[in-house]
Amino acid sequence: MKTRFFLIVFLLIAGLSFAQPIRQPSGFAPPSTGGGGESEGTAVAADVLTGKTFSNDSAVGISGSMPNNGAVNITPGTSSQAIPAGYHNGSGSVAGDVDLVASNIATGTIVFGTTGTLSPLASVTGTLYRQVELGATGTLGDMFIVRGEINTVGAPTKTNNPDSNPPGAGYGAAMSADGQYLAVLSALTSPYLKTYKWSTANSRYEATTAQDTTPPDGGYYPAMSADGQFLAVPSTSSPYLKTYRWSTVNGRYEATTAQDVNPPAAAYGAAMSADGLYLAVPSTSPPYMKTYKWSAGNNRYEATAQHDANPAGQTFGIGMSADGQYLAVLSQNASPYMKTYKWSAGNNRYEATTAQDVNPPSGAVQTALSSDGQYLVVSTTSSPYLTAYKWSTANNRYEKTAAADANPPGAAQGLAMSTDGQYVAISTPNTSPYLRTYKWSSSNSRYEVTTAQDVNPSTGAYYPAMSADGKYLAVPTTGSPYLTTYVTTISERLSPAMPLVASAGYTLLPYNAAYIGALMESGVASDVVNFAAFWWRQDLLPPAE
Repeated sequence: MKTRFFLIVFLLIAGLSFAQPIRQPSGFAPPSTGGGGESEGTAVAADVLTGKTFSNDSAVGISGSMPNNGAVNITPGTSSQAIPAGYHNGSGSVAGDVDLVASNIATGTIVFGTTGTLSPLASVTGTLYRQVELGATGTLGDMFIVRGEINTVGAPTKTNNPDSNPPGAGYGAAMSADGQYLAVLSALTSPYLKTYKWSTANSRYEATTAQDTTPPDGGYYPAMSADGQFLAVPSTSSPYLKTYRWSTVNGRYEATTAQDVNPPAAAYGAAMSADGLYLAVPSTSPPYMKTYKWSAGNNRYEATAQHDANPAGQTFGIGMSADGQYLAVLSQNASPYMKTYKWSAGNNRYEATTAQDVNPPSGAVQTALSSDGQYLVVSTTSSPYLTAYKWSTANNRYEKTAAADANPPGAAQGLAMSTDGQYVAISTPNTSPYLRTYKWSSSNSRYEVTTAQDVNPSTGAYYPAMSADGKYLAVPTTGSPYLTTYVTTISERLSPAMPLVASAGYTLLPYNAAYIGALMESGVASDVVNFAAFWWRQDLLPPAE
């Protein structure tokens, strides 16, 4: 009995002792057993998406740093492209191309595992190529593929007559770059100005609603911006210049606010930059020319500072490059008959360039410049009736090119040029066929006559107008219907992928970007457009400029 009591007392005392907490040494940490909520893991920040948190053996609440790339799409190119490190959501892809087939790849070339079977042509006989866009270069003898179309340019073909004739004898015309807008001046018959828009459905120009304000009288030739939105009409009566803007709402040209300073006297023509920002007007009184810039705030043209040197005498003809930087002015009866200028932004005026190396003959009537100012042509009443120049950067002047292969039929009055300087139309008021068209030949450094138009203008022609690409041509005439219009047909000659190679008799070289506007001549008028690279014959390669 005593033994049992002792045992019970002993167990009670022992139990009280075991219930006390165990005191651990300072810094002691029990080993992890994988349970009980302790943090663990081997991930680091770079393994976890940015914006998310995680824990590992070392800490809890760690922020991830892996970039979230989402959907990554890759378009193959000519060199390897690195795939960015980080998270991809599985929606990205590598682009394919249905044109990646053997028949589009040159023989012996492998592109992404596809071996080409395209055979090169043996020759390029009978095809003319004209530079439009600077291309790549290659190694002599390599095959190169032209990406673009080669188009045949036919003779000007007369369109249907306009639905409404100008009011009287037509003297001058101006046209938008795309040929859709047309303005014609009748110098002697009110309302002096008739405007048209091209109708593709009816293959003719159709009169728009008449302008809201009639010019005081008619000068010889107006000027129009490339988009057809600005129109300048010179006149021989004060204020000597009337300007308009196209109103889409009213379908007509509406007068702007009058210019701040009028031309000094009778104005027979005008020239305008492609954007309508710059405007120049010749005059019969000193300083023989007035220049303007458009002020959007005042809705008018405002005079610039006066040019640094006047033309030689009374001026009638004037031409401007598309960017407004180059300007040519003709003095019909005072030598040297032509004065050229470049725009000085610092002085807000046109400043004379070095004089041309050869003056045009007397009776200089009209001039036109290419969009970049590199080509310049002059019509004259003295033989050879057409004089052409190219800009020389080295000499800061225009230098005469070789004479055209055939002169206009007689004393020339007006002319028009495509923006690239490749096409020229020149009119004669007294000698049939009244119109002659030319195309620039780089190999011969001259303008050469194209195939004649199918129908000649009915009577004497004065100042024509041409669209930027040379496709549309409008010729005012002194006899009814007072306006004859033409369209030059352009048809596709070659497919968008044309292979060319060096071959016997046709040593081809890669196109060199230093040569601008060069041609490969063959006697067949055609153009290359939208190409990526280009070859031509070594014996026809023009000299560097």
